[in-house]
Amino acid sequence: MEDLGLNVVFPPFLNGRKQFTTTAANQSRFVTKVRWVVEAANGRIKQFKFLANTVANSSLPHLEQYLSIVCSIINRYRPPIKTSSIQDTVIADQMISLRNQKKNFEAFLQKNNLKKTSTWEMIDHSDILHEFPIMTEDEIINNITLGIYQLKRARSYAEECSTTTDLTAAVNYKIQRCQEFPNIIRVA
Repeated sequence: MEDLGLNVVFPPFLNGRKQFTTTAANQSRFVTKVRWVVEAANGRIKQFKFLANTVANSSLPHLEQYLSIVCSIINRYRPPIKTSSIQDTVIADQMISLRNQKKNFEAFLQKNNLKKTSTWEMIDHSDILHEFPIMTEDEIINNITLGIYQLKRARSYAEECSTTTDLTAAVNYKIQRCQEFPNIIRVA
């Protein structure tokens, strides 16, 4: 791949840790943001029954032809996964800028020794619900997630972090407020 001028990057792995470092988390989000288009294209290919399952060894000599046929059908009859827009360059520049930005919040937490458990108190979500800003979907996409991928993943992420897949009912998350800086909360 590098001979073609492509930079191969893999997302980091936790390797037994509970949480990524800020740098590793930012790198993971960056790689994932770029990778989702590739995964979406692979998903389209796997919609064909033959390629959705394990391919028999006897079919391997013809696999390139089969893939060419499937990809031709997809290119002819399916709309593009994503069409390019002027906003793409803006989002890419913003992502690079944010990825390389100094980790201000992490530095703030370390400077004030706020990572220790004793500085946090359990609270009920109703205690802070009125404090959260109401944002439109466009504001979330443009100002927080820099696209729709994270919003599409939000439900499955919430299910992974909870004990239920019924997110319409009450979900038991631990919500904690920092005692020293009450405008900082964390959710686990």
